[in-house]
Amino acid sequence: MTCVTRRRAFLGAALAAGLLVGAAGCGRSAEGEEVTSLAPPPAAAGHPPGTVTLPIGSDVPTEVKKLQDAITAGGGTVAATVDNTADADLLGVTIPPNTVVVGGPPAAGLPMLRSNQQAAAALPGRYLVTQDASGAVKLVYNGPDYVAVVAGAVDPAVSTPFAQSVTQVADTAAGTSGTPKSAPLIGVSPTGFLRVADSNTTVPIAVTRVTVAATNREVVVATQDLATGSGASGPALRATQSVLLSAPEFTTPLVAAAPTFGLELPLRFVIWLNDKNVTQVGYVDVGVLAARHGLKADDPNVVKLAAECDRIAKIVAG
Repeated sequence: MTCVTRRRAFLGAALAAGLLVGAAGCGRSAEGEEVTSLAPPPAAAGHPPGTVTLPIGSDVPTEVKKLQDAITAGGGTVAATVDNTADADLLGVTIPPNTVVVGGPPAAGLPMLRSNQQAAAALPGRYLVTQDASGAVKLVYNGPDYVAVVAGAVDPAVSTPFAQSVTQVADTAAGTSGTPKSAPLIGVSPTGFLRVADSNTTVPIAVTRVTVAATNREVVVATQDLATGSGASGPALRATQSVLLSAPEFTTPLVAAAPTFGLELPLRFVIWLNDKNVTQVGYVDVGVLAARHGLKADDPNVVKLAAECDRIAKIVAG
């Protein structure tokens, strides 16, 4: 696996909060300095760091519809709904009900994006509905504190709108209220979360390359233009787009081993024009995601997915 450039993000608040990280590999900062890639130790299965888990009804399709309605009721857009169980069925694999809904109001994430374009990798909100062997249905979503840290946008002035939005959606769907309690942010850091490489083309062309790179085993389920219209409420973003990619052949074994891994799907590739007018492509480090859900980075299925993400990113970079 080729080391790619990694951009430093704000660590002060994260370190002050006592976040723990472990070393795993090497990379380079945007300034070209050698840096150590940080990957968290494997988490306890079922309780990924930074997630909020709520009981939510008794029927997965009904609760998925509640989530979709809660997103749109708040002025948001449902970017994607992926039934990981149905995808697994097509491969002849049986897993418990597992559906992820991705969406929210674009305005909620804009302050974070203006602070750090790489925040696009963590936006919009993701909500996973699962059912265990006992029949219990749960809602699992990324807590606002987790999103703020991995996005490198921990200043409350920029993270609060998103926090309020994601909490409102979850509370509306689950029929709860109050401040949600996230699983501890053990191992969570913005450094090493996103793998970043320069691309030799424009943002629009780089976005089309994701589709070109996708094989018959993968499907682009959504493309989000996060910059268009951003100037209506403040400084306009430089070109920033995200592509959501479904790859069941690679991800189903991971969801089967750790159902909460469904929260990380579909895969996301972020493409943006940086402040030096260089197009960059970023994708979340698969090893970091695996560790978050209690999977080992050297698990053959993790290695296989990481290699596929690397392959796609190299094509996008050119």
